[in-house]
Amino acid sequence: MYVFRRTGFNVIKFIASVTLFFHFIGHLWHCMQDFLWGRSVISWERIIKTIYRSGAKLAIPLLFISALMGMSIATNLHHILNKYHLQHKALLIVQNLLTRDFVPLLIGYVLCVQSSLNLITARVTKLHRVPQEVLLDYILPIIIGINITALLLYTYTVAAFIFSVYLTFHFVLGISTHEYLLHLAGSITFVEIFISILKTSVYCTIVSLIVGYYYYDVAVRNISVRQAVSRIITRGLLWLTAFSLYLNISNF
Repeated sequence: MYVFRRTGFNVIKFIASVTLFFHFIGHLWHCMQDFLWGRSVISWERIIKTIYRSGAKLAIPLLFISALMGMSIATNLHHILNKYHLQHKALLIVQNLLTRDFVPLLIGYVLCVQSSLNLITARVTKLHRVPQEVLLDYILPIIIGINITALLLYTYTVAAFIFSVYLTFHFVLGISTHEYLLHLAGSITFVEIFISILKTSVYCTIVSLIVGYYYYDVAVRNISVRQAVSRIITRGLLWLTAFSLYLNISNF
């Protein structure tokens, strides 16, 4: 009996969560329309706070993380390709791999974790059962702020990766990078940059919707902040990884 009771309880919770998600999407769409038509205003102060907390505070740590990971990936890939006498291709492969796939996913992961931690200091619980205020004061500023932050972090992260990869091949591995520098402009095309930025934007939209949903959940259903933070991190990382896998399988 216990198994059936727990199964029924979990099914009811799942149905309630799905229902609340569609309520959230509909309410979000309605608020966005009101904002675009000038019938309501959002908190620009919170947009700036989101950019600062999720962007400015993370810029320097993310630069160091990107540089160290770029050096590690470049070294490992060079050693692997060296076994097949393809080490001369390692530099361009690392560059394309990092800029097209790794950078967007890394930014998505970092913003997912940081945005979930920002919920701890947010005073959403003071707006219980007032979803309109939560959407205008928290969720819409978060969605706008995260996407602006993603573009800023993308610039810093790509620069750190390319610079660290160049230093690794030139100084650590002792490989000439003159040919690489000559072909750098041709290898990083506008299409590659556009696809990379588009991936970053899609990942951050996924993050912002997940974060916004759990902000909404805290305000409407009174779930604990600790539970919401845990769910943002686990669900966010899961959806980011799954969508990244789908894009790679579809060769996008």
